[in-house]
Amino acid sequence: MSYSPLLLNIRRAVVLALVAAPAAGWAQQAAVVTLEDARARVRDESWSIQISEEQIAQTELLMDSARAVLLPNVSAGAAFTFNDIEVELAFPNPLQPIVPYLTEVRDQLNPELTDPSVFGAAAEPQVIQPRTQLTGNVVVTQTVYNARAFPLLRQARTSIETAAMGLEQTAFQLERSVIDLYFAVVGLRRFLEISEQNVEVAGIALARAESALEVGVGNRFDVTRAQVELATAERSLVASQTGYQVALAQLGLLLNMDGPFDIAEPEELPADAIAMSAEVATFRPEVLATDLQIELGEHRIREQEVLWIPTFAIQALANIQPKTAFNPNLVRWNVALTADWQIYDAGLRRTERRRREYDVVMASLQRDQLIDQLETEIDTTRLRLEEAQTNVENAEAAVRLSQENLELLTEAQALGAVPAVDVILAQQQLFAAELALADSQVRVQQQVYTLRLLAAGR
Repeated sequence: MSYSPLLLNIRRAVVLALVAAPAAGWAQQAAVVTLEDARARVRDESWSIQISEEQIAQTELLMDSARAVLLPNVSAGAAFTFNDIEVELAFPNPLQPIVPYLTEVRDQLNPELTDPSVFGAAAEPQVIQPRTQLTGNVVVTQTVYNARAFPLLRQARTSIETAAMGLEQTAFQLERSVIDLYFAVVGLRRFLEISEQNVEVAGIALARAESALEVGVGNRFDVTRAQVELATAERSLVASQTGYQVALAQLGLLLNMDGPFDIAEPEELPADAIAMSAEVATFRPEVLATDLQIELGEHRIREQEVLWIPTFAIQALANIQPKTAFNPNLVRWNVALTADWQIYDAGLRRTERRRREYDVVMASLQRDQLIDQLETEIDTTRLRLEEAQTNVENAEAAVRLSQENLELLTEAQALGAVPAVDVILAQQQLFAAELALADSQVRVQQQVYTLRLLAAGR
């Protein structure tokens, strides 16, 4: 299918307008975010960071739980009881049998003395168990000494530090993701620029083929082939623009940014300027988190070791119950010093201690394995950097050769020595070489920044 020159020009203008208009509006309204800004922002505004901060706040509750072992414990209870049988007990009056004797003595000694018969009245029955009764109690227990409380406090502190290190580990991984995604956006923007140049070159080639056809030195096949090449270049340009905007949106999601923004080209760092750390265990949060896990395991072992020590507490008890024959007071209270000593537990304590010792050994082995993995990752990144540097050299040579080849074929076409299809193939080769060069250059800088983060923590 062929197009007239007018329709082709209109189509070309529409495509360029659709591509350039969003980019122009984006550039005018969007804030520019540098790589360092993005790395700093992801540590403060990322959703993952906010979730980790909430986890730290939750872990801090462990300290309150550990302190509760040493704080007073107060409990209260009440009961309303319905009894089927009310029990009463009648106690005999011990003076009643001797009343006659006392009366005779009174009459003989002094009749004006008190009549002893008043002491001989029958005793009233006393309630032993009421039919219904309301009782209550209050118990206050204050721990005086509990050896287990101190390992628990240390475990709580270490758990809080572990959660904070987990936050740092999350931030470290997010920062690495920012580097990868940021350079992906940089690469897509370079692809977009190269695609725009490719559209211009394809347009020039089409105009040249049309001119040659008009003066009678060209043919319709060359024009059609140039039209197809221009359409392909325009589709590549639209795809590059879409990919660029999608990558920006993904970066914005990672940074938790609202509204349009754009990026700036990162500072180019020489590969030999990376200061390697002597030991990854001194700064990598993954290793430091493992160190805290080992420390936490040691505190848990100590917790098992002190279980044989008695626990001492002061307990105050107050009971409120109805008055009866055996309970003349409405409130009874007492204070006691209690001791709890687990002498024999069938080996459960020893088994639990050994299990926790195994956990510490496993954590130590995992730490050594993790250090080897991190060092291997650094070496692998260094090899990828060297590979990318080699690819840059090869791509630069390919671009030079492709440019020379295109220039020679363009001159030969003007003289009628070669067909237009050879020029179009040369354009395609140059376009592919420029894309490969841009990709290799971006990968070099990406590996430099990644290696500096992995090997030096910055």
